[in-house]
Amino acid sequence: MLAVWRAQGKANLKERIAKRAEIDPASLPYNEEFLDFLRAAHAAGRKIWLATASHRKLAEQVAAHLGIFDRVRATEHGRNLSGKAKLDALVSDLGPNGFDYAGNAPVDLRIWSQARRALLAHPDRA
Repeated sequence: MLAVWRAQGKANLKERIAKRAEIDPASLPYNEEFLDFLRAAHAAGRKIWLATASHRKLAEQVAAHLGIFDRVRATEHGRNLSGKAKLDALVSDLGPNGFDYAGNAPVDLRIWSQARRALLAHPDRA
């Protein structure tokens, strides 16, 4: 079924998997150094958003577990929140240069282009 779901789009694939999958957010491999940075920013009163291409169900579970996010933006309702879609959502919500953005992949380059500040969070080799 994965191939059929994928043929209907990434957002559909993620939704179908999220409906069937359960995660334990406490068991995920977090980047503790980066989380310490986010916790300090949160404690200092900064608004921290989790903007992810993961499905909203899973993102909300992670956000609830960590307790530092003021808002979650994620894949939902047939919209894969990645690349340009994520950029459009952030700029719509916060304006160009109205946010700092932490990313880890080449797809984040276009988001960094309109962020006030670009941060690397456990980047891949690319």
